[in-house]
Amino acid sequence: MPVWRYLSFDKFFNFLLYRQIQFTRVSLFTDQNELRLFGDGRGPSDTTRQKGSAIEQRISSLRESTYVSCWSLGRSESYPLWKIYLGGSRNGVAIRTTVGRLHHSLEGTDRHFYTAGVQYRDKIFDGEPSDEQIICTKTEAYSYEREFRIFTRHSESDDISKFAPNMVTEAIDLDEMSPRIFVSPFSSGWFISTVQDAINYLAPDLSLRVEKSTIQDQ
Repeated sequence: MPVWRYLSFDKFFNFLLYRQIQFTRVSLFTDQNELRLFGDGRGPSDTTRQKGSAIEQRISSLRESTYVSCWSLGRSESYPLWKIYLGGSRNGVAIRTTVGRLHHSLEGTDRHFYTAGVQYRDKIFDGEPSDEQIICTKTEAYSYEREFRIFTRHSESDDISKFAPNMVTEAIDLDEMSPRIFVSPFSSGWFISTVQDAINYLAPDLSLRVEKSTIQDQ
């Protein structure tokens, strides 16, 4: 299944130069409902309150110890995601690969990674959710993203409150990823040339895998 990652040019240049993927700590995400789609522990019995409190403690720990790289599932580009990820700029790129290639590109690292598609729901889980369910659940308002996550956990032996970084990076095997590069539909000819020049210099094997977005929009 194809997956997409939309990037500003500076982030794309960094990706080519260092051949790394960045993983952001969940607690830094702008969506304040991340890992919060659960009960607040209130209920008619002490057992219900205790269970809710235990889950909230798990959620708090996961928010501080989980690092995520967010991609989007889909066979074609997403106009809304171009708009959102470029943040008002006309220039940027999208990396397209597949779920399997993305996972294989990280197999040379020492860190263990998990992958899963995000589930969208506005209701609390009936039973006690797994860590993966907590990490890969968002409210239905974000369902247009069709998000696919690759994530890792900070070592539980570390003092998370003091030593957990905001981001972690992991080297990728660009040959294994075998990405196609799509240039923003809003960009001008000079930017397409700039992207092509950067690829020719930093990743010449990708020189023939660059194309302009198929979206026609000015």
